[in-house]
Amino acid sequence: MLHEIYPSVFDNSFHPRAPQKGDVVFLYSRNSVAVCAGAGDLCVPVFPAVDVTIDDFLFYVDNRAFFGRYVQDPASCPIEGYTFIPLRESFSMQPAALPFEIATGYHIVSWRRYHRFCGVCGTPLVPSTTERALVCPQCRHTIYPDIHPAVNIAIRNGDKLLLIKNTISGFPRYSLVAGFIEIGETAEDTVRRESMEEVGLRVKNVRYFGSQPWGIAGNLQIGYYCDVDGSDQIRVDGNEVKEALWFKRAEIPPRDTTSITGALIEAFRRGEI
Repeated sequence: MLHEIYPSVFDNSFHPRAPQKGDVVFLYSRNSVAVCAGAGDLCVPVFPAVDVTIDDFLFYVDNRAFFGRYVQDPASCPIEGYTFIPLRESFSMQPAALPFEIATGYHIVSWRRYHRFCGVCGTPLVPSTTERALVCPQCRHTIYPDIHPAVNIAIRNGDKLLLIKNTISGFPRYSLVAGFIEIGETAEDTVRRESMEEVGLRVKNVRYFGSQPWGIAGNLQIGYYCDVDGSDQIRVDGNEVKEALWFKRAEIPPRDTTSITGALIEAFRRGEI
């Protein structure tokens, strides 16, 4: 999956330092990132080609510091030879750890961009010097990064798997029932609720599969698999789901496992769940 970057080591502990020559600098704009691409490889800006400060610090990978900034106009990249590409286009490119680094950096830069003022008193926020947080210098209200937990659900029916097409995402491939965890719910409760709301199915034997940070949307994706409980008649809600079908294991083509959705589908296709 996207976050599996071994042998590289991701370090999100907060010990920022001033940028040094060769440190990576991500420039983002409207769900895109500035790159110089060629032959399936990605090249990203480095310091001092792009000027950044300690306040732009993101994280470390293999003891190399990463920094990030937002650019207002995606049509005008400030570095010659670089262009903005959609974040998802980077996922299939090399080096292997870079797509995860790009997505995670976007999560942090977007959080900073969306929280510029204190929600209590309206004072401009400033970066904390001791933790990854934004602090109000007036009332000391503190804002931490937003992380939105969501479930991805592989609903089984013997040797068949329920696959859907979503009305919102616009992606042409079949996917899985999914949804955000609501206040007061466990993740398992969300699995049951979303299965009923989106496709009209009761489920049982809810089992945890794995989780994945998904920085381009600020989410923590949590994968579950379960079995249909009772009737397998599908009733799509028509709002979030426009199509849902049962597919036999042998009918499912191989899927890439960049996302936890793809990993769940591929695990079912291989008979692992």
